[in-house]
Amino acid sequence: MNGWPNPDKPGYPVDPETDGWHWLQRGSCAPVPWKWSAPTKIKPDFAWGNDGGIEFTIDCAGHDWTYLGPALTSAEVEDLVHTIGEAAAQAMNAILAAIQTEGETKH
Repeated sequence: MNGWPNPDKPGYPVDPETDGWHWLQRGSCAPVPWKWSAPTKIKPDFAWGNDGGIEFTIDCAGHDWTYLGPALTSAEVEDLVHTIGEAAAQAMNAILAAIQTEGETKH
């Protein structure tokens, strides 16, 4: 399908040497988190799975799924929320300062 970070290697996520969760989507279905397990010699083709025991191959992922990106960890989400909160506060302060300045120039 599409969205794979390396068009020459569909079915491989960002940083394929590192195990982790990634968002994949099949057709028009809702995105689903799938765990990437860097291929091993025991099962080199079955690198995608979930905690429910379902696994599928790199080839299947590359052809049937769209890669949306890595799933964020709790710490990454917390950091992102903090960063967004700070940016929102700065924007609000700038708006309030502009309103105050505008009000002062009208008097």
